[in-house]
Amino acid sequence: MKRILIIGGSYFLGRVFVEKLIENGAYDIYILNRGNIPFRNTFVNEILCDRHDSAALAAALQPERWDIVFDFCAYTAGDIRLMMTALSHSQTDRYILISTASVYAEQAPSEPLGEDAPLLAHPLTSDEDPAGYFWNKVLAENELRQSCTAAGIGFTILRPAIIFGKFNYAPRESYFFDRIIAGEDLLIPEPAGRAACFSFISVWDAAALIEGCIKQTDAADTCLNLAAPEQISYNRFADAIQQASNRDIAVKQLSIPELMRRQVQLPFPPDRSLLYSGTKIAKLLGHTYNSFEDEMKRTWKYYLAGRGIDPKTLKTL
Repeated sequence: MKRILIIGGSYFLGRVFVEKLIENGAYDIYILNRGNIPFRNTFVNEILCDRHDSAALAAALQPERWDIVFDFCAYTAGDIRLMMTALSHSQTDRYILISTASVYAEQAPSEPLGEDAPLLAHPLTSDEDPAGYFWNKVLAENELRQSCTAAGIGFTILRPAIIFGKFNYAPRESYFFDRIIAGEDLLIPEPAGRAACFSFISVWDAAALIEGCIKQTDAADTCLNLAAPEQISYNRFADAIQQASNRDIAVKQLSIPELMRRQVQLPFPPDRSLLYSGTKIAKLLGHTYNSFEDEMKRTWKYYLAGRGIDPKTLKTL
C-alpha cells in the first residue's frame, strides 16, 4: 500500500482528490494542513501544522517514507524550499505539485497551449496579475525542479485549466447559478469579432488524472496540463447552465463597455481566450474527459444540495 502525503487537501480540488483516494481504498493517506476543515475520516491520518512554520513542520514530518507527496497549496518558491527542507530526513520517491495553466507567457492564447509553450519570463503588471499569483507559481515550479533534481527525487508538475465543480469556492459557475436561483437574467459579453473561449476541467476529471499519476511512472520529471478538449464560449456556458438547471433562462448579451458601466463582475475575461491542451496526460493515462454539459449538470445538483435548495421549487422549462 503506497504511503501518500498530501499538503493541503482541505479545499476544492484537494478535498475531492482525497475523497477519491479514500474511495479507492488502496492508499495509506496522510494530510498535512492547519485543520480548518478537518476530514474526521478513519482512513485519513491528519497532521495539523502550518506549512510556513519551519520548526513545527520539521517536528510534524519526522523521518518517514513517502511514496508520493502531493502539494496543493505551494504558492511561492519559499513554500517549496520549506517543504523540501522538512522532507530532507525522509525518503521521498516523488513530489507532485499542483500548479496552474496561468504560468504560460501567452496570456490570451487563441489556440490551445501545450506544455512546451514558453513560461512567463517576468512578473506581470498588477492589473494582469494583482496578487502575483501566476509569477509566483512559475518560481515555485522552478524551485521544485531544482530541489528535486538535487535531492534525487522525481517530480511532476500539473497545470490545471479553469476548474469547476464540487467544493468550488471561486466565483466561477456560481456567478451563473446564483443569478438563476435569484431569477435574474444572465449577463454575458457580446462578442466583438471572434468570441472568447476557455478551457475547463471538472474537479472530478482533475482528481482522476492526479490519481492516475500515482501509478504512471512516465508522468515523472515532466509537466502536464489538465484541460478538457472542448473550447467553451460564454454562450455555450450559458446553454450548458440552462440544460443543467432545466430552466428557461433569459440571456442578455451586452457590450464590454456596458458590462463595465453596470459593474458586472464576470468570472472569465470578456475579450480574450484562455485555451490549453490536456491531450498529453489523457493519452498517457488513457483518460477520456467527461463532457462539459454532463459535468455542469453534476455541478448544479451539488450546488443546490449544498445550499439546501430543492430543485422542484425552481421554475422548469
